[in-house]
Amino acid sequence: MSISQNHFISPNQLLFFIIQTQIGIAILQLPIDMFKIVKWEGWIAVIISGFCLQLLALSYLFIVSRWPQPSFFTLTKKGLGNIIGNIVNFLYFVYFIIVGTHILTLYYETISVWLFPETPKLFILLLIVIAAVYLVQEDLQLIARFYGIVSILLILIIVVQLTSYSAAQPLNLLPLGLNSPLDYIKASTLSIQSMLGFEIVLFLYPYLKGEYKKIKLMTVFAIGITTTIYVFTIISSYLFFSPDEILLIPHPVLYMLKAFTSSFVDRLDLLFISVWIVSVSTSFMTYLFLASLYVKNTLPIKRRKPAVPFVALIMLIVAMQYESNLEIEAFGDFMHMISPIFFLLLPLILGIAVFIRAPKKEAMS
Repeated sequence: MSISQNHFISPNQLLFFIIQTQIGIAILQLPIDMFKIVKWEGWIAVIISGFCLQLLALSYLFIVSRWPQPSFFTLTKKGLGNIIGNIVNFLYFVYFIIVGTHILTLYYETISVWLFPETPKLFILLLIVIAAVYLVQEDLQLIARFYGIVSILLILIIVVQLTSYSAAQPLNLLPLGLNSPLDYIKASTLSIQSMLGFEIVLFLYPYLKGEYKKIKLMTVFAIGITTTIYVFTIISSYLFFSPDEILLIPHPVLYMLKAFTSSFVDRLDLLFISVWIVSVSTSFMTYLFLASLYVKNTLPIKRRKPAVPFVALIMLIVAMQYESNLEIEAFGDFMHMISPIFFLLLPLILGIAVFIRAPKKEAMS
């Protein structure tokens, strides 16, 4: 099966794809999630998880490059057999729906608290869903270009937080080394699940056009940038809030920025949310794209475009079912519970199968 040139992206575009997928909902919640486990050493756990993500992503690239196929969904059927391969592909489709729905629910929860408390949920969700459907229906190359352009906005995430350093308390980060190795592992595991999006290399590899070494380099670089932004955000929160204060605040970054004003922007927290909405939208778009890619590879349709509204409608309907904060939290816990199956267990099984079954003449040296 041939692939149109408009469906290929370069390694540089892969970099922005990974960054825009990884940075999203979790940047608001991760500081307090880490603090609950390892206190002010949460930034250390994120660095550890960033290193683990690098290893996982490079392992993914090794698997998909060893036996190149037109798509990841074809590779699973080649490696695991048609029956098991189809089951695995369907499970990944359900997983994409779950992650996309989780993004929508957390997006609504934050927007309803900080911007539009009286606006109906359906209207808030439609704002992001309609925009996502409009873009994801386009070719992969156009989506990647959009991700590249909006990545410039990530600079604002760092610049805006720098304003809080006038009230920074460096002693809030001390002392170090108080937690056990088990605590670091637990926090790093949670951090990995908050930085999901690196697994897209499994699915985008057939659509990459460039040297294998550069693909690996850009993947490592992208995860490095994401990890740096998360570490910077966590340290900024810990420097501003005391250990007693931060446990009482659901969104430390936004409350931190709300305390500051400038001669140009009165509400820095709203400026941050504006940039954050773009990052959340791109994360949602990626999982909408992956789910529609599965439909296109499974059903007898020639183009992916008709599948996008169908998948988006499923995510929207499921997201509408979760109303209270407790329900949204329970849904998030469920997603965190099943995520290791999809970013660790299934790729491991597939890697073993590919290593055993891939013809030597097709395997990369």
